[in-house]
Amino acid sequence: MEIYRAFKKFTGTLPANEVLYGYPYAMKNVYYIVTERMRVEMINPDTVDRFTGAYDIHGERIFINDILEWAGPGNFIDSNIQLVKEENYKIFPLYINDTNWKKIGNIYEDIELLKNKKQ
Repeated sequence: MEIYRAFKKFTGTLPANEVLYGYPYAMKNVYYIVTERMRVEMINPDTVDRFTGAYDIHGERIFINDILEWAGPGNFIDSNIQLVKEENYKIFPLYINDTNWKKIGNIYEDIELLKNKKQ
């Protein structure tokens, strides 16, 4: 079974942007995640992302919609900052399994990192 990441739905209690890892499901148009610690939490369905199977240089899991920075030697092909995305069941960048990437954020909390993308 694949692992997913989602952000807790704001229900008036804090923390509102708590990141949760587990297995999402929906019941009567309400979205939940069963966490790795077997908690059930309401989530924002727009923030559900799948684990890619890859890890960054610090051993952190890389999910779809994470923002990565090249930490290897030299510069990377088109930019040292890349957004992890999925198209037609393929994960991009295709070279994500190279362990020279460092996760620096995601599109939900750190979108400004993509605006400042170095070319």
